[in-house]
Amino acid sequence: MGRAQLKIKISKIEKTSEGSPPAGSAPEPAVAVSFRPLPLKVIAVLAVVFTLRYGREVLIPLVLALFLSYLLDPTVDWMEGRKIPRGLGAAVVMIAVAGGIGGAAYTLGRQGEALLEQLPAAAQKFRQSLQEGRGDRTAR
Repeated sequence: MGRAQLKIKISKIEKTSEGSPPAGSAPEPAVAVSFRPLPLKVIAVLAVVFTLRYGREVLIPLVLALFLSYLLDPTVDWMEGRKIPRGLGAAVVMIAVAGGIGGAAYTLGRQGEALLEQLPAAAQKFRQSLQEGRGDRTAR
């Protein structure tokens, strides 16, 4: 009883030589067609997963572009209200965003280099502290 049933009415119409159905004909009784919704849901989920997996090269940049468009639209609208053409305002906003991202990457890149230079010394200190900790436990 765990499956859903869909009732479909099938009627067979016989045409006479005049093109109309016979006078006393009645439609045939309804036929019960059952389907299982769980396999359909599984197939739908798998289809969505495969579409997202193989379409990620297109979908990720598209979603990011839509997100940026939605995020930066108020700024472009504000510039348009100040009598700056919409295209020029969008270009100015995109150049500002690209400059901000570039500046942040440059700054973080220098800090990342400094961190990578200090990493071997920090790893050596960590190894020494672990070895000293093991030595203390065996002495007890």
